[in-house]
Amino acid sequence: MIKRLLVILIAAILAFAAYVALQPGHYSVDRSTSIAAPPEAVFTHVNKFKKWDD
Repeated sequence: MIKRLLVILIAAILAFAAYVALQPGHYSVDRSTSIAAPPEAVFTHVNKFKKWDD
């Protein structure tokens, strides 16, 4: 009985390891936003790091 549970546990671990190994090695996250203002008005805030929250 214990031997059977051990075999099932090892099989589950191997299946999980195979699943993880087949996943892509990289990913990317992209974020964007649209600002309804002319570029000149936005540039003054983006140009200075301390004004970014404004």
